[in-house]
Amino acid sequence: MATYTEALTSIPEAAEWSSSFGNPGDGGYVEYHRTQSGKRWAIDNGPHYAQRPFTWSCRELPA
Repeated sequence: MATYTEALTSIPEAAEWSSSFGNPGDGGYVEYHRTQSGKRWAIDNGPHYAQRPFTWSCRELPA
């Protein structure tokens, strides 16, 4: 992934934001989304020392 928007659009449309940690303007930011069926997804911008421009990624978390 390259941008936050690309990462966000790669998770299921019905997934809802559930929590986040950090500041999206700083490295190490991560947010969690969950579907009604219980599947969880994480979107992050890299390690805490990451510099702009961030490379955003999205991954499904294990159950």
